[in-house]
Amino acid sequence: MRHFLLLGFFLLATLLGRAQAPAPATPLPLVGSESAAPDTVAALHNFYKHKRRALPRMLLATGGLFAVTLFAHEVFSSTPTYGQTQKLGDTLAPLVTGALGVTVLGAEALYYTRYSKRQERHAIEDFQAHQLRRSVREQLKPKYFQPVPLAR
Repeated sequence: MRHFLLLGFFLLATLLGRAQAPAPATPLPLVGSESAAPDTVAALHNFYKHKRRALPRMLLATGGLFAVTLFAHEVFSSTPTYGQTQKLGDTLAPLVTGALGVTVLGAEALYYTRYSKRQERHAIEDFQAHQLRRSVREQLKPKYFQPVPLAR
């Protein structure tokens, strides 16, 4: 029963976070943007925005996977009857799964800090100075150069 309540709490917490209206997007102040190619600056902006939007989906998917794993373990684990002792593996499996889940979620959150607005500004400044990192250049795909349709 505890796991149902915990899963319900996390689901409600994510729904409440999604129900809030996002802040209106403000354009980034670009230093010397008239000298840089505007399509590449827009592609960099689209690339970083796309990566930032992927973070909640990845965290929700990973957290959901670990929650389902814990739930399945709780449902399908053998409960000892009177006079039987509980196996050590039945006790440690949820703890290990939970610790692994927290570690993976933390690693994902740290990975996506590479795509913050500050890193986006640094990348645009590096591009304007003709010193864009190779890793960013290789990740810029043609889809980021396409104009983004306006949301209605």
